[in-house]
Amino acid sequence: MPSSRLIILDPGLANPHGHHALIYRELAQTQQPITVYAHHDFIASELVTDDADINVNHGFSAPFYRLLNPTLAFNKKKQTEHQLAREYRQCFKEVSQQTTTGAVVLHSLGLSHLTAVYHALKQLKPVERPKTLVLTLLYRWPRHQDWIVKFILSAMLSDQHPVTSCRIYVADAELQQHLAELGIKVLLHPCCAIPASTYSQTFDRKENRTNSVIAYLGDAKHEKGFTTLPEQLKQWVKQAPETEFVVHYTLTGKDPALKDTDQQLQQLANSHKQIRLLNYWLDNDAMVGLVANTACLVLNYKPPEYSNKSSGFLWLAALLGTSVVINNRTWLAREASRLNLTAYDMARFKPALLTNAVANQAAQKPTNYRKALFRPFNQWLLKLNDD
Repeated sequence: MPSSRLIILDPGLANPHGHHALIYRELAQTQQPITVYAHHDFIASELVTDDADINVNHGFSAPFYRLLNPTLAFNKKKQTEHQLAREYRQCFKEVSQQTTTGAVVLHSLGLSHLTAVYHALKQLKPVERPKTLVLTLLYRWPRHQDWIVKFILSAMLSDQHPVTSCRIYVADAELQQHLAELGIKVLLHPCCAIPASTYSQTFDRKENRTNSVIAYLGDAKHEKGFTTLPEQLKQWVKQAPETEFVVHYTLTGKDPALKDTDQQLQQLANSHKQIRLLNYWLDNDAMVGLVANTACLVLNYKPPEYSNKSSGFLWLAALLGTSVVINNRTWLAREASRLNLTAYDMARFKPALLTNAVANQAAQKPTNYRKALFRPFNQWLLKLNDD
């Protein structure tokens, strides 16, 4: 196997959508030699051309996102953790055969993924363990499981741990604070859901913005408020007959309720010229352009799912200075405040509030938190070996 500057073990890389695919696509553009261990369902040719210097291996079949389902039965959860641990262990063994000094990176982890990594490393011989391991944590865990996290991370960061160098990063300030309360100091990593090209663009687009509202953006999901969208739109088009409501979504499953909502939205769009449906996949540049040139982005994400769960679209809106409509009982509200982002409470929102919204959007102050989050993730990954 050829030498790589970076090795990424990514069981969440299974399809051409989402931030796992974005990270892969962004790394491919760097033309650096990189090895990726992806899910067996991943088809590399769907994302990048053959001239990218990325060696793709299919090392995983465990369902990465199943482990984030809070309703998953305990026995199913443990079975999936054990399967993922076996697959991580086999990937580590293969990586140990490479002649490379590249860091081994595992990103976007939750507690179950971290547990699988820990058990995989324990069962490896010393020569099979990575010399430099980088873990990034994205998903929160319940407080009653803090003892598990403290045990695993303290062990991996100790001088006695078999990994020569283990570095741990987190995605947001709340995760950082959570671990600090457990006595574990970690750094923030850049936002992994924003294309690197976005940072080279001009963010002050007030002269190009319209008073349109993006009423929905991304995959159609219950917890993101998709099924309540038709009733909300019926109210909004009456309240603001001059406002355009843009609805972007992709249907990725066979859920009858989501399909029914899709049909309702098409009927509404046919009877209201103010509603513009984009019911197809958008590439990253088109998505950024859409958010950059609107007055407001609705992110009607629901608790409890988003009480402590982050959102890449919230971060994108904060970077671009686009106001948001959010549920005040979610992580999104707290993060909007930390990032000085203009936010409206979904429970009280009316399109009339957007009068002069573009002119009144809050200035984006260059805080240390914004500087830590808003920098190219792919460049940060490539510099890990230099630190």
